[in-house]
Amino acid sequence: MAWLKNLRISIGFLLILLGVQQEGLANGSDSFISFRPGSREMQGKFTVYDLPRDYATPHCVAADHNGNIWFTEMGANRIGMFDPAKKAFKEYLIPTPASQPHGITVDREGIVWFTESGKDKIGRLDPRNGTITEYPVSPGGTIHTPMMGKDGYLYSTNSRGSMIVQLDSKSGQVKAFPTPTKGSNPYGIQVDFGGNVWFAQLRIEHVGRLDPRAGTITEYKTPTPRSGPRRMTIDPQGLIWFTEWEAHKIGYINSKTLEMKEFTPPSHPQTGPYAIASDGTGFLYVAEYISNQVSRFDPKTGKWTEWPMPLRRSRVRNIIVDPSGFVWYADNGNSKLVRLE
Repeated sequence: MAWLKNLRISIGFLLILLGVQQEGLANGSDSFISFRPGSREMQGKFTVYDLPRDYATPHCVAADHNGNIWFTEMGANRIGMFDPAKKAFKEYLIPTPASQPHGITVDREGIVWFTESGKDKIGRLDPRNGTITEYPVSPGGTIHTPMMGKDGYLYSTNSRGSMIVQLDSKSGQVKAFPTPTKGSNPYGIQVDFGGNVWFAQLRIEHVGRLDPRAGTITEYKTPTPRSGPRRMTIDPQGLIWFTEWEAHKIGYINSKTLEMKEFTPPSHPQTGPYAIASDGTGFLYVAEYISNQVSRFDPKTGKWTEWPMPLRRSRVRNIIVDPSGFVWYADNGNSKLVRLE
């Protein structure tokens, strides 16, 4: 019902204006920052922004609390930033050549963190002075998707190394937590409200949970065999949502009860759900790699809405919701930045 949807969005805006938010709410996959993502009535309008370099090949995106959009440029070895208010770009050259910047996140202090998948490093960018500091991690595997934990450590998946990496940014010390299943290919990552670190295991049918305090990892099997969980997000209720690349579905696990449930998009079995992000009221946005569209799922009603992406072969690998409720993704196939409203 339209009036119910409008009521939910209005309540979301009111909570944002009043500053009522659950501590540490994550802003979609690849981001863990201090603001609650916004929510708005979507019209299905896409705006495509040309990047400064047509060979940038942007991969992942993250928003900061000011609404700036940060992204990795795998093809240009840079970190990019777009200010939507000024419609202005800024780029930062990574000191290590051919680093292949992959995942990106912004912490509560506004510091930008990113992974260098080609050189076994984690990068730290301070926007106040443009300084980039690089932290080597143990060689082997592929350092993949980062997220700041509630304990102040940075966590990242190492996909080919089948481990979760913990970085102490003050000392530079790195600790590794191998997954119980070898070859599981840890991919997307998400911190829950209690500080546990969840991750998707692409090569199998499990999602994992790292308890940083105990240093233990537990794996949970999805209802669908060989589902291929890929990326994650968290909603306002604390449910951990994930895409199932091989099963062409999305699902969630309740971080407290461990209940799991799956949902099938209308484009199944040609979906290719790659990334997922929750807005401030619980609507979920899914980047569909194979169908080349963005879909929105309302968990309360079970309704799906689909919008074809404006460019062909977009190959979208990450999607987020910013503080104002706009949806953003990096068009990897066409080297563009795209906003949905």
